[in-house]
Amino acid sequence: MLGNDLVDIEVAYAQKSWRQERFRRKVFTPSECAFIGSSDNEFKSIWRMWSMKESAYKVAIQRGVKRFLNPQKLNCVVIDEKRGMVEFDSHIFNTHTMVGEDYIFTTCSDLDTFVTEDHLVYVNRRSEQSLMTRRALLERIAEKYKYNLNDLQLKKCQQGIPKLYFKEKPLEVSFSLTHHGKFGAYSIEIN
Repeated sequence: MLGNDLVDIEVAYAQKSWRQERFRRKVFTPSECAFIGSSDNEFKSIWRMWSMKESAYKVAIQRGVKRFLNPQKLNCVVIDEKRGMVEFDSHIFNTHTMVGEDYIFTTCSDLDTFVTEDHLVYVNRRSEQSLMTRRALLERIAEKYKYNLNDLQLKKCQQGIPKLYFKEKPLEVSFSLTHHGKFGAYSIEIN
């Protein structure tokens, strides 16, 4: 299973909450707060861990975990510049984070090792984030698997998770969608 999350750095920087100690204590565990406090760039550390938590949350929900509103249940460990892991209950989710000039983008899997095809979409109007990101994913799936684009659909299941369909039949393609600010992105797990 695959999850991803994207942070538009410009939008995140404009938010004032990340600067407040109360926000940090509410969202991050003591070990995460210690990491943030000792990092060279607190801002990027905060939003990297946020994107790690969000992408791991998506994987947990796909595994059948009931939705919850407590980010401290997810504990991030940064391994190096790109690799990390998120601990949740007795599960370990592995993450890969790319930090660009304008964004922070994390993919996450419940597999020990995983490879994804990731694509960022620049969005002119924020009102079109979801539509453009979904369209880009469908176009790539059609191209990759030689499907007719008009026969592909995304539908949400009862848990609110998007699922891919070809001619009304579910496809076993592990993917994740995300958007924030002027960006959208999709990830497809490569077997």
